[in-house]
Parts: sequence; C-alpha cells; structure tokens
Amino acid sequence: MRDILVLKSVTNTSDGEGGYVPTIAVVKSIFAKVEPLKESRVLDANQLEYTQAYRIYIRYDAAINNTNLLNYKGKDLTIHSAIDISGLNQFIEVIAYTNE
Repeated sequence: MRDILVLKSVTNTSDGEGGYVPTIAVVKSIFAKVEPLKESRVLDANQLEYTQAYRIYIRYDAAINNTNLLNYKGKDLTIHSAIDISGLNQFIEVIAYTNE
C-alpha cells in the first residue's frame, strides 16, 4: 500500500436561512493500493464529461462509508461502495469514481 489518500467528511450545515450547505472537512490521511479501472466519456449538454473509476484497497476503518469523499492526487473521488472483503475487519475494497 503505497498510495496516500485523504479521507474527507461531508456534513450539511445550516445556512441561517432555512437551508443547508454541504461542508467538507479533512478527517485523516490513509495509505492504500489504488487501481484505475475503465474510463468513460459522455457528451452531455454539448460538454464532454470524463469519468474515471478506481478500485481502492485500504486497511479496515469503520469510519469509511459512501457518504465520505476521498482525495487522490488532487482529485475528489465519490465512494460508490465500501465492502469488508474478508468479513474479518482487515481490508476494505472501495469502488470510487471522479467526474472531470
């Protein structure tokens, strides 16, 4: 596990006018193994949108779920799934993606 990711927490904070604003806070840095998966391109509203998916292996951490964000090499990744692959609380396999 040689890659470094930054785990971010997203919470909704009241804006004082009856609405909420998402607030992002850095939780911690973690070591991981990151494998890029298939990249796709979509033309949406006359704009080309790139999506890159990643398979990420990290040591077990109960704080990681699909409401968090991961930052990898300056890109924020949205967590699609986080699964305890062995069932023994040793490693988590995360599938995450970014839109560029």
